Amino acid sequence: MIGPLYAAVLLGSGVPHDIAWRIMLGSGAIPALVVAYLRYTMPETPRFLAGVKGDAAGAAASVKAVLGDDGGMTQERVTKKLSSRPFLLRLIGTAGSWFLLDIAFYGNGVSSGLILKALLPGATLLHTILISAGIFLVFALPGYWVAAWTIDHIGRRFMQAMGFVVMGAAYGAIFLIHAITALPVLFLVVYGISYFFIEFGPNTTTFVYPAEIFPVNVRATANGISAASGKTGAFLGAFLFPLVLVDLKLSGLMGILALASMAGAALTLLVLPEPKGLALEEASGERGPSGPLAG
Repeated sequence: MIGPLYAAVLLGSGVPHDIAWRIMLGSGAIPALVVAYLRYTMPETPRFLAGVKGDAAGAAASVKAVLGDDGGMTQERVTKKLSSRPFLLRLIGTAGSWFLLDIAFYGNGVSSGLILKALLPGATLLHTILISAGIFLVFALPGYWVAAWTIDHIGRRFMQAMGFVVMGAAYGAIFLIHAITALPVLFLVVYGISYFFIEFGPNTTTFVYPAEIFPVNVRATANGISAASGKTGAFLGAFLFPLVLVDLKLSGLMGILALASMAGAALTLLVLPEPKGLALEEASGERGPSGPLAG
């Protein structure tokens, strides 16, 4: 919300475009520095200290009771564990779904001005930025809140698959029903629905999944691979959307997003488990009633 509104204030105040984008880009250093400071001062998690470092005393400083083994993990052992069939499938699921989501999420986000310009050729840059802010306010922000309220009730797997399916349906409708792009208000509603289910769906769960379904001694590596895969999708979406928009027009672009979304739903249902209601050690396969991968 703050991003497009900040841009709107700069442009509305008469700042030249070649200066405005530099100010916006430079302003990104402020939250980055804040995050760097918070990360530096944040203590390690007790599970990591106990389960990987074998530092029971350090873990006890954060919690009264500590669970975990005292064995460290070399890079060779991490690779071996993540390449074993059950965890490799999980990694394909978390990395693949994050990749497919970010193609749509960042492609739409970065290119929203171009998409709205294709829909409304006569609109000014300030106008399209304000419409983008409105889409986030009306659709995306409520989607986050609904996800936060319901994720522990309906589960990660259902929420992620449902979000991908509705995204695919919204994009597919824009691709197949040409009247939608001819009616800007109708397009904005359908496009906004896709944003609601991005947030009430995979843009929430793709962050949660890799933090829950891998053992503590490979969890950060699996999470990093999954996140890196997502950013690869983000790069492709941001880079290719303007080119595809020129060649295939708006409806063709939405058709590609529909296919990517349906692939994300299929991947979720085929390889990802449901960790809802499980202790972290059970969801990650570190312990369980029926074997090392129970849950």
